[in-house]
Amino acid sequence: MIVTIGGHCFDGAGKCPASQGVWKVPGAVPGDTVRIRPLFPERGRGMAELLEVIEPSPARRPCACPHANVCMGCALQQRTDASQREFKRAIVRDCLERFLPEPGQVQPVVPSSRAWGYRTKAILRVARRSGLLCMMGQGRQLVPLTQGCMALLPALSSILERVQSLLKIIPDSLPDMLMLRAGRRTHMIQIAFAFREPPSVKVFSWCREFLPLANQVVLTWHRDAEAFWGAATEVVIGDPEIQEILSGMRFFMGHRDFFQSNLEQAEWMHRWVGERIGVPGIRRVLDLCCGVGPFALDLARRGCETVVGIDENRGAILRARRNAWENALQDRTVFLAHGLKGAGRFLLAKVGRFDGVVVDPPRGGLAREGCDSLLALKPEWIAYVSCHPFTLAQDLSRLWREGYAIREIQPVDVYPQTRHVEILVLLQKAR
Repeated sequence: MIVTIGGHCFDGAGKCPASQGVWKVPGAVPGDTVRIRPLFPERGRGMAELLEVIEPSPARRPCACPHANVCMGCALQQRTDASQREFKRAIVRDCLERFLPEPGQVQPVVPSSRAWGYRTKAILRVARRSGLLCMMGQGRQLVPLTQGCMALLPALSSILERVQSLLKIIPDSLPDMLMLRAGRRTHMIQIAFAFREPPSVKVFSWCREFLPLANQVVLTWHRDAEAFWGAATEVVIGDPEIQEILSGMRFFMGHRDFFQSNLEQAEWMHRWVGERIGVPGIRRVLDLCCGVGPFALDLARRGCETVVGIDENRGAILRARRNAWENALQDRTVFLAHGLKGAGRFLLAKVGRFDGVVVDPPRGGLAREGCDSLLALKPEWIAYVSCHPFTLAQDLSRLWREGYAIREIQPVDVYPQTRHVEILVLLQKAR
């Protein structure tokens, strides 16, 4: 079947116009004329395999990665950089328009200074029989990284071969997954292995083979089918934390702590938030879902009198306090461990109200409980940092109904070649 791709799906796959059947075609670009094979042609809709690009779209370019046709990671790499950013902007606009009557103008996506080699963290699968390091591919098939991963930081790509060779001599059962993480500006490497069952004593001894390649080796076990971290975790080699330099500050982070993978884009977002929240007149600021404190410490450094960070991860809160001392900002910051549910009442009783709030929740967003906590505080300004347009739109709809107006919407390309996008939104409480 020959069709012309007229649009795109949320995950970046091409989409045919309804007149030709509603087919989702991974790897196709809007404007392509392609030959496809529908998986269930009798239905007139569904998934289709891309067989041939007959006439390429002006937005198409050759794929740089040798795993492009099978790996799910960099699903947009066949598009030009400008086309990728326009796709991400359109996805943000579409999600907001579904939930808000007048969402406002979505600014052009801020490009990344690094198109490849930017990721400081990756989770890889280990093939059960061969022991090969793999990425998850189309149809949940494992794709061996025989030629490395172009999205990874070069320091991580360079050790894949060594890690692969050591997996061949593991004295017991293979791990299911492993995590690689780098402190790019501190040249530190962290490796974590995830098992279903407790690893043997021999595996603990085997971890010594990674010295001096890694600064930290972690084992985790008793894990669920899809989760990486299990009920039991132990740092076998090295210190409990590795370090990174961000926005001129030193951060300690544990193996479970979230930290942005694209450092230059993270620093751009810090400046954007700081220029709107860390300004004269906004003296008391809350960093909701603060993690190890990058936004909170940047705002304290900009001159906010009091910055309170709150997060449900108690380990991250301990490291946020350490990071405050490390950067001589302990007198301006307070970090508290508490979940989103009831956080508003908790903060009002313990700290009081805030002039501005920065919120950077996980992919699931604030949801009802988080929005209720935020609304209880009644800040004048909110800077919302989101990694998922759909959950962002749901939360913004709740805030809008309670009297908050959207002032700015700024997407940022933190993960080039992928469908993922970060969105910064500035809201102001209506007077």
